[in-house]
Amino acid sequence: MKIAFVVARRMSGRGGMETIINRVLKNWDASADEITLVVSGKTGGEARWLEGIRHIKLWFQARLLGYPFLIAQLFFTLYRLRPDIAIAADSKATRYCVWYRKLFQKELKVACWLHMPFQQRIRERAARIKGADFYLCVSAGMAKDFINYGIDAAKIHTLYNPLEPAGVKLTPRSAKAVFVYLGRMAAGRGKRTDDFIRALSLLRGDWRAVAAGDGKDAGRIRKLAKNLGIYDKIEWTGWLDEPWPAIKEASCLVLTSDFEAFGLTLTEAMQRGIFCLSSDCAPGPLEIVQDGINGWFYPVGDVEELARLMQKIVDNPGGLPAAAAIAQSVEKYSAKTVIARMRGICCAHLPESG
Repeated sequence: MKIAFVVARRMSGRGGMETIINRVLKNWDASADEITLVVSGKTGGEARWLEGIRHIKLWFQARLLGYPFLIAQLFFTLYRLRPDIAIAADSKATRYCVWYRKLFQKELKVACWLHMPFQQRIRERAARIKGADFYLCVSAGMAKDFINYGIDAAKIHTLYNPLEPAGVKLTPRSAKAVFVYLGRMAAGRGKRTDDFIRALSLLRGDWRAVAAGDGKDAGRIRKLAKNLGIYDKIEWTGWLDEPWPAIKEASCLVLTSDFEAFGLTLTEAMQRGIFCLSSDCAPGPLEIVQDGINGWFYPVGDVEELARLMQKIVDNPGGLPAAAAIAQSVEKYSAKTVIARMRGICCAHLPESG
């Protein structure tokens, strides 16, 4: 089976989407299938996510003046590859693959595999994906959204994002509470990193924190921590290509987002036995966090409730569930399980499976 994974949007090289695509392609059984990633233009300042995987970089970026050239080169690349299935990882890639199928390769099966929910221009973006043969949704909540967009439920498959392969070690816990924020730093709507800082400022007792990540609001976030008098209690690591080995101890990972299609940092933390405090954002985290078993929820934007739950950990850092039990709660997201399911879905959509 020949599969082309297609990305038409610009990529920073640092996002969860890049991590997942790299993880899937690196752990796919290359002896069984021929897998190629086709990616648009530049991928920001970081292209290391492409290392170790077979890929073709198109000359043009996904920008207004470059779109006609991007589409032409994508069509040429697909015509040369002649894949059995094209898995489009964004809405524009889905539309372009559908156009290519109509013009050049009618037997091609097109799959839509989005990694984030539509928050803006929903009708326009939903219209782009309607010509796909089947859909891979990273959460059941996202699958429901697709049905609301008018997608046939029979074409939809829920396929969670995979964890790292087996062999990941549990992260030790310290005698005092250690809170971790991991990801892009953005204040206000979106990631709401400032909620994490404000909640920390309300805590009493002995604690420390790790803020691992970067972003457009990183300077603003650090300034807020200084103004609130907690800057020196936080370890600011900046962007890390491999963040988990740098986190030597952790009690709890905190996710403060407005929305998450999946919630990769949650499952990666739980795989390491780290308890998670997550906003009740939809759709992904609602399916990952099991209240009291591997984490707790708080209402999006409710800093006081977030601080109250964090204070419980400060007051009793040894009262969290066992790390091994937390890790066990996310076994269904193993790379082997997810990729085998993905391949099975692809085979089922071919005229002759296998």
